[in-house]
Amino acid sequence: MLMISLLMTIPTLPRGDRRVAAILLSTLLVFLLPGAAFSEEIHLAPSPALVCLTRVAGSPDKPAFPDDLVEAQAEGKVSVELEFHAPDAKPTVKIRKNNVDVGPGAFSEIVNDYVRAYRVPCMKAGEGKVTLLQDYVFIPYGDRRIYESKARDPADDERAEIVKCLVHQQPGSKPAYPLEAMRKEHTGKLVARLTFTAPDKAPGVEWVAAVPHKSLRDGVAKFVQGYRLPCMKSSPVTTRVSYQFSLGETTKTYMRDLSLVELLGNAKDLDLPAVFDFGTMACPFDVRVTYYRPFEQNSVEEFDLSNPARAPLLKWLEGLTFNQKEAKQLEMWGMKVIVRIPCGALNL
Repeated sequence: MLMISLLMTIPTLPRGDRRVAAILLSTLLVFLLPGAAFSEEIHLAPSPALVCLTRVAGSPDKPAFPDDLVEAQAEGKVSVELEFHAPDAKPTVKIRKNNVDVGPGAFSEIVNDYVRAYRVPCMKAGEGKVTLLQDYVFIPYGDRRIYESKARDPADDERAEIVKCLVHQQPGSKPAYPLEAMRKEHTGKLVARLTFTAPDKAPGVEWVAAVPHKSLRDGVAKFVQGYRLPCMKSSPVTTRVSYQFSLGETTKTYMRDLSLVELLGNAKDLDLPAVFDFGTMACPFDVRVTYYRPFEQNSVEEFDLSNPARAPLLKWLEGLTFNQKEAKQLEMWGMKVIVRIPCGALNL
């Protein structure tokens, strides 16, 4: 039985952690277990193809806007489908939409030449093709910008549905909390990456991050071998599960909505320079950041229609790290925060 108290509290943190404490809210989750508390969360792993997508060394880092098209004030949007068949081979390119006000081949040829330098080096033999989608928007005014959207893996939606059928061979069970670990007051979070290759087989297990207590690691590693993914099809599916071990009552911390100024004020090691003109991004707007740093890149999602002009900002936020010690970073893994992006500009 799970009881949730609506009492909101600020957790007590060491001096070095108090800046982030000011932006965190906690809800007390009381698990009625004998002497220990335990919680589990499941997160779909990011598309492997998107994680390792890269460009051939020496290729341009952005497409060029031809002078004659700038002079003609030509603008438009090209949507492409990239199909990869080998880790070191250029993709097959399909133009899905070519919404332009000049000759039909003008922008599509530029995009076609540019995207052929993409590679997916983590592809494995026998796993079939990888398909990714992208949009390119050409704006001839001002700084003659070409906006490249974040690549999207259309298979992610299917994988998200498949993960919903994740079941354990012993329903209702949980990892053992070893008595020795309880006596030594070993607590904390463990995050495992599970890769399923068949619906009736145990997953492969890798640690994303975990507390350094062997007995807790061993207990989780043994437990996850009981998971199955009965509705999966031919392609491997990877997901992540996190386990929080606590003694007595456990407090789960939530982040309240933040302004961009608050977010940056609590970050460290920012990737600089950072120059963004929010006026080109249909501002103001909100994004949802799921925090995974420094163990993995954050997940950043738009709420309204995807806007290619925001892609560089979203990519930058994926690498944002809070100013916290590693132990606290592990506790924060998987937290979600809504960030309000204002109109104006950022120049760091």
